[in-house]
Amino acid sequence: MLPFYGKPFMAYTLEKLSGLVEGVVAVYGPDVTIMSGGGVHGHPKGTLKGAMAHRAAADAVAERKSLPEKAKEVPELRTAIYKWGYVSREKTEKRLRKEKKRLTMKHALKGPEVLG
Repeated sequence: MLPFYGKPFMAYTLEKLSGLVEGVVAVYGPDVTIMSGGGVHGHPKGTLKGAMAHRAAADAVAERKSLPEKAKEVPELRTAIYKWGYVSREKTEKRLRKEKKRLTMKHALKGPEVLG
């Protein structure tokens, strides 16, 4: 859980790409919600295969495998990566850390009213 005004909260991210799961978990930790409806429903072979691909991506992170490595075992993940691409953990981590820092500074400077 991440601190937010002294209280823990669960981070979430909108990711349609199963290929970003490694970096998202690296930045936010295992207590993260990844809303990936576009990636699940947009899978070339349908929603079920999209769900299987995303689950395989989460399993890869838990097993400490890279997504390309896991994609060799799971054709649904391989198809998702072929369609949307794979972004290395390092690139995703760098982008998300920068965004996390920007948002943290925004909230620190403006306070709770930023949330509307």
